[in-house]
Amino acid sequence: MNRRTFLGVAAGGLALAAKGIKAAPVSAPAPATPAPAPMPVIDTHIHLFDPFRPQGVPYPSAKNPAHAVMYKTSLPSRYRPIGEPLGVVGAIEIECSSWLEDNQWVLDVAEKGQADCRTAASLTKLAACRHPSSRLP
Repeated sequence: MNRRTFLGVAAGGLALAAKGIKAAPVSAPAPATPAPAPMPVIDTHIHLFDPFRPQGVPYPSAKNPAHAVMYKTSLPSRYRPIGEPLGVVGAIEIECSSWLEDNQWVLDVAEKGQADCRTAASLTKLAACRHPSSRLP
């Protein structure tokens, strides 16, 4: 039930109560299950990272309490249960780290079959990788 509906029902109930009329109880509508997407959906912005790798990650910071919700391994296995029911069949991974090793790590995750995604990375640093799965000239 959204706020507007709640306030409308509450106002109506108060008005009826003021007149001495008892209103019938209102039940909330059942939550809607997402309908399958009419066509395949591509999530155009996800991040893959693992803060528990030996070198860690530059962001999020374990020392910042505001980052606690993000300070967990973020791999395709975390996204699939959320996206698949909504029709998401693939993703574009956005690499925000300036570490060359992170660009390579994302390519390795995709190559191992853990991700059905394409990546957008730091291209000036990625060009130095010359990784076969990067599909860059």
